[in-house]
Amino acid sequence: MDILHKFHARELLTKFCGDKKVIGVQYYSGRCLGYLSYSAELLEQMIEDGLLYSESTIYVDDDNDIHLIKVTELGSTFGLLLDLAVMLNSPTSYETQLMSTGKMIEAIFAKTKQKDVQNLFSLLSTEEAEAYTLFCKHFVFQDLSDDPPVLSLSSMFELSVELGVNGDDHTRTNDYVLKKCMEELGELSLEVQIEQGLSYKEQGADGVAGEAVDLAICAMDMFALQYPGMSAREIEQEFIGYMNKKLQKWRTVVGK
Repeated sequence: MDILHKFHARELLTKFCGDKKVIGVQYYSGRCLGYLSYSAELLEQMIEDGLLYSESTIYVDDDNDIHLIKVTELGSTFGLLLDLAVMLNSPTSYETQLMSTGKMIEAIFAKTKQKDVQNLFSLLSTEEAEAYTLFCKHFVFQDLSDDPPVLSLSSMFELSVELGVNGDDHTRTNDYVLKKCMEELGELSLEVQIEQGLSYKEQGADGVAGEAVDLAICAMDMFALQYPGMSAREIEQEFIGYMNKKLQKWRTVVGK
């Protein structure tokens, strides 16, 4: 959903999800004609995404019908997101605002069916999506900060096993973890650009090395997802087996 459609979708749900209103939308020869300033394309997309539904149809003539459109349960869930703008402007530090907002979004997603989470996520603003990403990163990696200093590969896989197997919830899918990998790759790329003087931004606390580790952890979590039912030690053995094969391949490629 593009930015303009996202804005209009949020506006429409804000107006109608709270009081169960019904809106009458004209259809001509089976084609939606839109509603007020809301385009037909937007309404059809929201119906397809499960945010709106046609409750009933009123016959006008052979060419014209009026569809009575209501907000679905998923669309009504959007009402829980209406306080996000207030939270993001609360008189606390920016990182605290983001963490609080991300926690609220996660709580809402936890009440949403997995298949519907992406449609709801598409309504988030860039700042809200950033807040959710920050919260999820903190949630996934916070246990690592409490671990004793001696770590092994199995420590990472123990966390993956604790988080759940593929399909347990919307955060335990290949698509979700891949997005985390791509986000970490983007952050690593930015740190490299900063180091080379190609970005105006300041270097992060951990620099290139820290972002490389973040990317590696996400990639290892993706690996662990492929082995549901295995213990952390068993996943570690599978990983080492693959790693040895890949190292042999790379030695051949670089000629060493």
